[in-house]
Amino acid sequence: MDWFITRLKHAHPTLDYRDLSSHTSDFKQLLDLQIIKYSKEIEAVPCEWCDDEHEIAPSRNGKGEMVLSCFGNQRVLDPNELKIWTVNSGILAENIDSKNPVFDKKLLGQMIPSILGSNYAVKDSVSEEIIEIRSLGIIICGGQMTKGNKQASLNSTDQKLVYFLYYRALNNADECFTLARLAEATAVKGKQRTEDYISNRIVEVNKKIKNLVISGKSSVPNFIKREPGKRGYHLNPKYLLVGNSHKK
Repeated sequence: MDWFITRLKHAHPTLDYRDLSSHTSDFKQLLDLQIIKYSKEIEAVPCEWCDDEHEIAPSRNGKGEMVLSCFGNQRVLDPNELKIWTVNSGILAENIDSKNPVFDKKLLGQMIPSILGSNYAVKDSVSEEIIEIRSLGIIICGGQMTKGNKQASLNSTDQKLVYFLYYRALNNADECFTLARLAEATAVKGKQRTEDYISNRIVEVNKKIKNLVISGKSSVPNFIKREPGKRGYHLNPKYLLVGNSHKK
């Protein structure tokens, strides 16, 4: 699984047919364990016959098979060649913390130290990852939030809270978490804050976001949103529609 651990170094790893064909046994195991999941299909693949780089969209032949054709060349296409898979971060975290993980924990710790001892989706509170919320014009990096020349700080719990919810939102924007789950996700060395403390930090983070966007006004919807029916909290999907992230 060394190849997969290396892939986990990327902020938002994806896998494709090349991974499936090169690591068939590992790939099947990851699928069976639901550590990776189907994400989407691409519409075309690079042409393997022409010197000039271009893509070919598949079509169906008389037998109903998907085929690639270009200037007299033709072959049947494996439907998997169009598929893209992503990492199911929640299942990955559970596997890493299980008694029988599929990964070599020693190697995992050497290659990605922050992944051990914490939920994969949380990463580390001092992550170098920059979260850019374009709809608000705010950049979050570690314990600092900025908008133009305005700044606001996040304490260690705030950082873990924001990064945890952000990474989980990338996986499933509708997924919500109870205060108990958020307390667990933001724990440091196994020590959890109370649910009341987490609730208060959510209020403070939302206030800081609002003050950065429109000082002194409360017309900005909450960045961390509570859904009714005891579903819990998640990042407001309205802001994630145009957000992205990148490394320093």
